[in-house]
Amino acid sequence: MEHGVLRMTVDDVPTTRTVLHRLNLPVTETEVLAVDLPNRPGAAADLCDRLASAHINVGYMYCTGSANGAKTLVVIKVPDIKKAIKVLEQSKSTRRDVKLSLRRPAAANRR
Repeated sequence: MEHGVLRMTVDDVPTTRTVLHRLNLPVTETEVLAVDLPNRPGAAADLCDRLASAHINVGYMYCTGSANGAKTLVVIKVPDIKKAIKVLEQSKSTRRDVKLSLRRPAAANRR
């Protein structure tokens, strides 16, 4: 049997979860790291270089598109989010164009 995987970040997790369950679709929620980067060639590569230097593997990542030089959102799945945030925060002082945020499933936000 073939299947596909759709990864998405949403603003209203409970409503999204309800809708997907009503459609009888399997749902898995995962913590990911969301990073705002400048929309320029090499920005994601620079981010990956910083993570690789700290021996942090990237399970997957995807980026949004933006127009007119605006920021782009990069969503990254790493095995140790706390370590990744620490590494990126340390290098942030030299890269003012990077903004970090943690995207968590709703259940994790309720803790």
